[in-house]
Amino acid sequence: MQRFYLALALLIIVTQGLLAWERLPVPSPKRQSPPNSKGASVPSGLIVYSAQVDASEYTSTLGRFDLFLQTTGDGKTLRLTDHRAHPELNLGGAITEPRFSPDGEQIRFLSDYADSPEEQRILYTDTSPFPYTFRNIWLLNLRTRAITPVTRGNLGWNQVSWSPNGRYFCAVYPSRSGTLQDIPPDDIYVFDARTLRKWRVARASDRVMILYWSADSKAILFQEWRGDNDLYKVAIHGGSPQIAVIGRDNRTDYDASPDGKFVTFVEYMEGSHSYRADSLYLLERATRKQSKVLVGVSNRNMPALSAWGWSPDGKRVAVMHWEDGVGPTRLYVLEAATGKLRLVTTLPGFASVRRWSKDGQWWIVQYGGVFRDGLLAVSVADGHSVTLHAPKEIMHGLDWHEGNLKP
Repeated sequence: MQRFYLALALLIIVTQGLLAWERLPVPSPKRQSPPNSKGASVPSGLIVYSAQVDASEYTSTLGRFDLFLQTTGDGKTLRLTDHRAHPELNLGGAITEPRFSPDGEQIRFLSDYADSPEEQRILYTDTSPFPYTFRNIWLLNLRTRAITPVTRGNLGWNQVSWSPNGRYFCAVYPSRSGTLQDIPPDDIYVFDARTLRKWRVARASDRVMILYWSADSKAILFQEWRGDNDLYKVAIHGGSPQIAVIGRDNRTDYDASPDGKFVTFVEYMEGSHSYRADSLYLLERATRKQSKVLVGVSNRNMPALSAWGWSPDGKRVAVMHWEDGVGPTRLYVLEAATGKLRLVTTLPGFASVRRWSKDGQWWIVQYGGVFRDGLLAVSVADGHSVTLHAPKEIMHGLDWHEGNLKP
């Protein structure tokens, strides 16, 4: 429980820190030609985002939101959901966290139902310790525009993630209702993306902090809030979770390379007056050799480092260093075989690498201020950037898919 109160305190500090992000400058790069030395063209694709459409409704969650789709080549935008035009869907306005399926044909997102009890939703949704209250999983088919509710429940589905092969997605749901003094453990579920059949694969001993898929789509890896910070692995058809990486106190952000040979993680140390120091490590699993790669410091008790997102060939990983926890942001690339770290670029404000392009030559980087996010394509070779979506709308999440829908 001590770890939970620490996490809650961090959440409050992060919320306060968000207000500072709004005042930070955001990059406004102009469109540039790609570097001739590499001959790499800027990746084209689709952007889906949840944008505010009516601030007078859903005031506890910044208003009513709908989904929009943008093509990066011509900038054309298509509205995907419209509550007023289709009340029969019973789709609520608290839409958040849209994510493309690997083939780009479906979008899963979280939202409430239109008939959810408003007084309770206003009281609980987006509020610690259960910010996902009343949010359920929905699917949108981009070809047919059909919208399908997948789950029903008031406790709040979260951490929904597509499997790499696109056949499944996993999600977390509280095992029962709880309170601030009585935090229930989470259940981990897998859904068949075609039939929408779901099954529980594991019950964690606490709330799930990190959840992601193995590269072969056959297992799920997760870390819990409390305990010894081990990284667990469980097969998608169930069974007892096995320890994949033995943890230690104050370790988080485990991320394994696609071939499983390397793992990055962050070890943090907290001091007085909101001081926090993060150390990024690279672990070679076969030899158990671990190397300290980078150290970052924050005086706001906020994370200063993260390595999240391996290149398609599994040889490099993107590293983010947020100065004092809020930015400027230094983006590095780490070579796993040598442990060599190279600074790619520095962006004003807070930014994070969302994913790599398929050819491994570009990062798709999310940046911006409070609830106003944009996307950049950043060249891993020389750091030059191209704007894919400027931060203008008030958003509740966005995602990018490389390539357009195949006919």
